[in-house]
Amino acid sequence: GGLVAPLAVHHLPDEHLLAGPAEAMAAALSLLTKMAPLSDCKVEARDLRAWLVAGARRASVLEALAGRPCDPGPGGAKSFPTSAGTVVALTDFHSGLEAALLVLPSSSAERFPGVLAGAVEEASAVELPQAALEALRAEAGVPAWGVEAGPDVFPQEVRLGGWVHQEKGCYLGQETM
Repeated sequence: GGLVAPLAVHHLPDEHLLAGPAEAMAAALSLLTKMAPLSDCKVEARDLRAWLVAGARRASVLEALAGRPCDPGPGGAKSFPTSAGTVVALTDFHSGLEAALLVLPSSSAERFPGVLAGAVEEASAVELPQAALEALRAEAGVPAWGVEAGPDVFPQEVRLGGWVHQEKGCYLGQETM
């Protein structure tokens, strides 16, 4: 019952995108690749980059990026073009914040920080340094993979008990494995 990787499953129009901590993705890919034939699906790794947009101005930043309202909402996903490439905005499940994860191919990633900075400015938002985001995460009690969580812990030990079926004791996705 230990964790391999905490993954969020995002339902896109033609596929499912699994998102999780970069440090855990190799182990998850290895296990899922072994199990894919049993589920009649294909698993492939993609070279993607992600940015987190959180806080009260989140929807305004996304609107400035897309030129229209595009907050994915709870459990949602929305894609839109930008001058740096097509961005997929996903509900973020790992940060503990009301947030959107902005995902795009690594080939487009070089130009995106400038595009995002322009949207942040247009929305009168503020970019926080990584240390401030880490402090907010810790203050919210959200476990970070490789810090409080890892393959040697059980979900209940790191506040992921909601991922476990309380009557059966199995975790979400276990039946398919």
